[in-house]
Amino acid sequence: MQTEKPVHDPEGSAIMFGWFLLAIVVVVLFWLASSRLHLTPSELTEIAILGAIGLFVVVDVATYFRRRAARLAALWPPPPFRIAFGDEAKELGLAQDVDSVLVGHESDGQPFYWNNETRVQQTIASGMTGAGKTTLIESILQQDICRGVPIIFIDGKGEKKVLDRILPIVEAAGRMDGFRLIEIGRAHV
Repeated sequence: MQTEKPVHDPEGSAIMFGWFLLAIVVVVLFWLASSRLHLTPSELTEIAILGAIGLFVVVDVATYFRRRAARLAALWPPPPFRIAFGDEAKELGLAQDVDSVLVGHESDGQPFYWNNETRVQQTIASGMTGAGKTTLIESILQQDICRGVPIIFIDGKGEKKVLDRILPIVEAAGRMDGFRLIEIGRAHV
């Protein structure tokens, strides 16, 4: 039968030693408060309770912030992150400089660019209702309109909302003279 050797835990020993020193400091402070400041036992008790509560709050807050990163990393799906408007504007400019469009952001917040060489191949955007397919297409359209790329956009759903969001971008880019709208339901117009 083999016996296990006790393992020395330096971190645990350091923590115990820290608590021991803290206890000595507290005892000395109470002795000084009692003998030099002439505090009554009820005042000392009140100070001890408030000190214990304060210590608990400090330790609890420190523990929260120390473990916060690991807790967030363990969450799935990851919580949504926010991209500042200025950062997104820089990323859009960078995308335009390298002949790409900014499609979105990875789960870690890094921008995801789609280069023009990849875009000439066939692409399909699939997903459940509300997944963001229309928003993706609108974003790509807006970037292409601002870059002066010729566009033929066929809206199979015929949603006026998409047109209402795209028209101001076309007008702001100064491309209204090249804009043509063909409605399938009213092709004779």
